[in-house]
Amino acid sequence: MKEISKTLYNGLLKKGKLNFRSDLDLGKEILKQDASLKMQGLEMVTDKVLEHEEKSHENNSHKKASSNSK
Repeated sequence: MKEISKTLYNGLLKKGKLNFRSDLDLGKEILKQDASLKMQGLEMVTDKVLEHEEKSHENNSHKKASSNSK
């Protein structure tokens, strides 16, 4: 398998089909977008956790208030 990849790579390199600068820029752009998506996902999960915690505290305070009034 390595031989096939190496042969294909060398063939493309000789024909000028590989452009290291643009391939490197594309790789960097993919990494940037990946990092951005991960941050957005982390922010979304954090927001959901905070919402859940707030709702839990509200429900607990309502239960305590209703049990104290009895």
